Amino acid sequence: MTEQSHEGRGNLPERADGDTRQKRLAFLREKMERLFEGEKNSELRQQIERSFSVPQYGEYHKEGLFMDSHLRLIFHTIEAVRQGNIPDTVSEATATSLQKALVQDPDMVERYVFLHDIAKADCLTVKFASLQAAQEAERTTETQEVCMTWAQWKDFLGQDEVEAKVMEEDERAMQDYLDSKEVMGISYYHPDRKHGDAGSQMLRELYPGVEATTLIAIEHHEDAFQFQKVDTERYLLMYEAMNKEERDFALLASYVDTASSFRSDGQPDLLNFLALSASKEKVGAFMRVLEGLDASTQMIEEAFRIFVKNRLEKRNNPREPITQLLKALAQGRFDANKLIKTFDDWFFGDQPVRMEEVPLFIERWNKECTLPSFDRERLKHGFLTLVEGAFTQEDAITLTELALMDASQIGRQFGKKLGSRMAHVREILEQSKK
Repeated sequence: MTEQSHEGRGNLPERADGDTRQKRLAFLREKMERLFEGEKNSELRQQIERSFSVPQYGEYHKEGLFMDSHLRLIFHTIEAVRQGNIPDTVSEATATSLQKALVQDPDMVERYVFLHDIAKADCLTVKFASLQAAQEAERTTETQEVCMTWAQWKDFLGQDEVEAKVMEEDERAMQDYLDSKEVMGISYYHPDRKHGDAGSQMLRELYPGVEATTLIAIEHHEDAFQFQKVDTERYLLMYEAMNKEERDFALLASYVDTASSFRSDGQPDLLNFLALSASKEKVGAFMRVLEGLDASTQMIEEAFRIFVKNRLEKRNNPREPITQLLKALAQGRFDANKLIKTFDDWFFGDQPVRMEEVPLFIERWNKECTLPSFDRERLKHGFLTLVEGAFTQEDAITLTELALMDASQIGRQFGKKLGSRMAHVREILEQSKK
């Protein structure tokens, strides 16, 4: 993958000058009241309000010490996407997908922002510099990491006068307090739960009005971390069950979250997102290639669906449905073995393929995999001579028709019968080419 660029089509969002926690909270609360209005959403607003105070400390979230800074930056990122201000390491197809998903339902995107990390508060893992420091927070721990719920986190902060400013969520006081307690970092993962899954489950149980598309995106918003390279197989395993709208929305959700998570240099690390988006684009590109070879969308989706099912069930030869699709496409037109190998090498390899390359692939595969054209009479004469005294004329006619349909199948069907004569078959084929 290439280095992240900040020139060309667009730049990543930066924190606005004069940004303060007071301004961020005012902005977020106004948005929240509009998007989740009414008495029926009062408990949900309380959960969202709680998330503004989730601590951010360590390697991955340098936007600010509380999560309100992350959420506010996501809204900056959304506006940047709306204006087409997207880094040019993001492909044109991906940028278009992000913008389409945004304009489809802008309010749903904004509701997602408030909901996607709603369970972080109860999935805190605090890492300490030493075991002794960790045991001061949780005496029974045997590691330097302590899992905490929100109530346990509040207990950890303490209640005495010295820590009053920490409890009031003063950023400088929080920084000093965490340093004094030898806190190295805070993450949002417990051994028995991930905050995305936990958030989705909570919303499904308590707030049934949340859109299914949003819930799916919440469950998948950290998927990019599983992509270190272009990986179509992994992408299919994770996303094949979704429809196009859900896949596009999940990609937008991943992007705005990743682009709004700063590292120590004040910039996000987009490399995992780029691998995810390139995997998605490559799957889409090869669907177009197969359609260009006359496969229907339904045929392709069914082959991918069964492939994923085979992989999940750990069956032997899980790619068989894709192989069968390619064989059906090859019938009478392409060298089936060559088409299958070419597809496997490209589709399951880790090289990126962009949408704009689709016409080139269709042209190349049509040229490289198309069955050679033979002169029927030359073939027939050659095969009649070959089988004379050993086989029947019907065998010669069958060989002729098979060569005209797919010469690569001759060895499979007649190899044992012809034996050493197979060398002469190749000569006949070469001499009979048009």
